[in-house]
Amino acid sequence: MTAPKKTPVSGPAAEFGARLRGIREHRGWSLETAAEKCGVHFTYLGRAERGVQGVRLETIVKIAYGFQIDPAVLITGIQPDPM
Repeated sequence: MTAPKKTPVSGPAAEFGARLRGIREHRGWSLETAAEKCGVHFTYLGRAERGVQGVRLETIVKIAYGFQIDPAVLITGIQPDPM
């Protein structure tokens, strides 16, 4: 029996994760390779990509550094969930 799928914690988390996955896949990196470059565990990065893990600002910067991109690439234009 498989575990039920977790839903994204928020719209912004899902959008952040989609951007992150897109960049990783564009570079041809496995989840493990990307996580190693970013200094985070691959399960954490996978949860972030699926939007089921909220990501702190410090970790966004760490991930961007590992990807050698400006952190703004990961967050610019993401809109908050409606109130």
